[in-house]
Amino acid sequence: MKPQLLVEASKATGSVKFYETAFGAVEISRNMETKRMVEQELNSRLSAPHFMSLPFPMILFSLFR
Repeated sequence: MKPQLLVEASKATGSVKFYETAFGAVEISRNMETKRMVEQELNSRLSAPHFMSLPFPMILFSLFR
């Protein structure tokens, strides 16, 4: 299982730099998803209250450490 990071699109670059610096993470892919795609993905992982308040668009990163 690969760790993934979901962030607001406007904060993507800063978020990746933070995780690279703080934890030595390496970005291996970046996907910009529509609200519907993110909701479907998160619905399978989180209960509804956790993702209903997320801002969109979102970017899903796969990180490797």
